[in-house]
Amino acid sequence: MSEKYTWKNLKKIPPMRRLFDRWMPEALTMMGAIKILQFLRILGVKATSNGWRKVTSIFLRGESSKFILTGFRLNPDSQALFPAPDTKTAARRLAAKLAAYLRITDAIGYWVQPGKLAFIRRKRRFRDLLLVEVDSMGMIVKLIPYFDGSYREFEKESSLLNEVMEYLTYEFNRLRDLPEQERAVVLQQNIRKWSRRVSRFYYFGRRRRRYIAGRLLHSTVLFCEFLPELPPESVKHERFQIPDFRKYRNPGLGMMAVLARFTADLKEVDLWCQFNHVATDGLPMQEFLSKLKRDWGSVGELEFPRAIKSNIMGNVQLRHAGEGDFRALFFADFQPLLAVRTYLNEHYTEQMNGPATVAGLIMWGLSRHETFSRRKILLPVDAGMHDGDRHLGLLMIRPQMFTRNSADPISDFCKFQSEMHRRMDQARTGGGAVSEFLELCALMHPLFYLVARKLWPRALDEVLGTAGLSILRDAEIFIAPTTEFQSGGFIAVGNVSVPDGSGGTSGAVSIAGTRKQIRSCLEALHRLPQELPIMLDLPGRMEFEQSKGAKYE
Repeated sequence: MSEKYTWKNLKKIPPMRRLFDRWMPEALTMMGAIKILQFLRILGVKATSNGWRKVTSIFLRGESSKFILTGFRLNPDSQALFPAPDTKTAARRLAAKLAAYLRITDAIGYWVQPGKLAFIRRKRRFRDLLLVEVDSMGMIVKLIPYFDGSYREFEKESSLLNEVMEYLTYEFNRLRDLPEQERAVVLQQNIRKWSRRVSRFYYFGRRRRRYIAGRLLHSTVLFCEFLPELPPESVKHERFQIPDFRKYRNPGLGMMAVLARFTADLKEVDLWCQFNHVATDGLPMQEFLSKLKRDWGSVGELEFPRAIKSNIMGNVQLRHAGEGDFRALFFADFQPLLAVRTYLNEHYTEQMNGPATVAGLIMWGLSRHETFSRRKILLPVDAGMHDGDRHLGLLMIRPQMFTRNSADPISDFCKFQSEMHRRMDQARTGGGAVSEFLELCALMHPLFYLVARKLWPRALDEVLGTAGLSILRDAEIFIAPTTEFQSGGFIAVGNVSVPDGSGGTSGAVSIAGTRKQIRSCLEALHRLPQELPIMLDLPGRMEFEQSKGAKYE
């Protein structure tokens, strides 16, 4: 984190002009507001939250702003001697197992308190789980709670618990088609009104109903889906289909909703975990899922579908995410890109001031396409632990700024990668103009953000970038979220070296945004790994087409 600035160390404040590569009238007025905030910070005004968390609480409230991570081929019930005899038993066994696991981890430790201008993350006291049964249209038909060590307490008042669950089921179904920013606020208001109306003048009855409703709303939600009897190749295809999270929508305010997809024999299960970005970020949740997979055990080795090397366009899934946004997923062969990375690390590490990165190579390749040639790209960077909490830093960079010598593209890339390393270090240590900007963001009231979005749209795009890229190297599949300030779409990449069953490897790539944004990203990503050696004009570049064995390190 950035150090506290005082009158004595004003020279240590990073120049905020570095936020802008291009100047415009909006940027000048925005700089005036930034200077006022810096002055208040020097006077001793303190932020009550982390800057990145403040940004997520305002601009990542929508249903499509949630991100998804996966865990494939898990053992659903390692303690049972025999597989579950039917789907209901399998679902309840898995719910009990997941509920018990959540009680011994602090990873899923937040819920989201909705507000009209911003959502706020709150600490959870209990690790409850709610098994939700839905019909073919996604309407909730049953809620089965697994309370954290307090079930006996609720057993004494089962009639009250059933009353609350019946009302919540009605409200969940009635409000399920509203945008998340509205639904969460209305749901919370309606529960308060209902508890007052039903309890009348009985204060403790009102408080008890709200308490039970709160426990259910803040729970981790589990849905279950069962694949039909299919040939092995069809099962491999079906298990990688993006679930419809409009049907399996998190009805409450908890930070995680899980869709468990069982195979027909009920011997293995895939978890598709959807996380609310207001409450958490990708890396800590991937660490949570990796640990869960180690603890539960896997039934077999994961194999991705074989990547279509000649044309990714025929291998793309498209799923409506709600609120006008979509999610696309495809599998690409990254071996040529990894071979380029190995070659650059062997010959140009000194010029790059460190190793070439997968993120840097993807950004550079994207910027060669007309759609991304002028874009500034945002890359989230893990900033480690601060004050007992995981923090995220941001790296924003415009690759085109480093394209100066068409006769020597490798030299241009080395300068770009060197600058990326410098900005990554700043994001991790809390130094630099971007980290200072995020800390200043934490000083502002949410209303200021909404006004700024109207007054300075181009200036904010210049600061925060117009396209996003996020990479989680250990993720099996990482489904990207959308944001309100990335007008060029958001690309997410997981592990790019997963076996594909044919002796090769592939990696899952997802894109979030509107149809137009996704189309532009697909055009820019089309054959990018294969054409990167040509873009960099590497010696003997065509041999990279056949490169094998490069590792994702």
